[in-house]
Amino acid sequence: MFRITVLGLLSKKPMHGYEIQQILEFDQVELWTNLQVNKIYHAIRQMEKEQLIKVHSTDRNGNRSRVLYNITEAGKAELTKEIEKTLCSPTLHFPSKLYTAVSFISQVPKQNALICIQKHIVELEKSIKIWEEGELKKINLGIKSPNFLKAVFMNGINNMKADIKLLYEIRDHIDELY
Repeated sequence: MFRITVLGLLSKKPMHGYEIQQILEFDQVELWTNLQVNKIYHAIRQMEKEQLIKVHSTDRNGNRSRVLYNITEAGKAELTKEIEKTLCSPTLHFPSKLYTAVSFISQVPKQNALICIQKHIVELEKSIKIWEEGELKKINLGIKSPNFLKAVFMNGINNMKADIKLLYEIRDHIDELY
């Protein structure tokens, strides 16, 4: 995921690692991907070693030097390959840990299971609220998302809502599991 993200951003223009990090934080990528923004510099160093990106220039900002990175031809080829591979491969996102836990739910006291299910629902509802607030923040800043990004956003929201629905079903039929 880092490869596509970093290479994709650098394909638009040369950027500092900090600029990439700021974009990822603003877009709240940690909420909808498995990317950890604090690991961006490790990914950048790795891609530089692989010659997918290179130093475009270095400037000083006070006591710090800032490195501006650019994508290489090999990086452009890798970006194309990674995007095509991802688009061609279905990604099955199931809450498999939840499915497994439900299979053995009778191993914990029913009251504990109900408390955990409710906590899970609350956390998913919080996530939906955070996503929606982030989208509203962009709108209020005058940032218009392309339609395909709106579709991606709604897909994420709908997946969380489907998980909430599943959790309510499990809760409502929990007696069958004990």
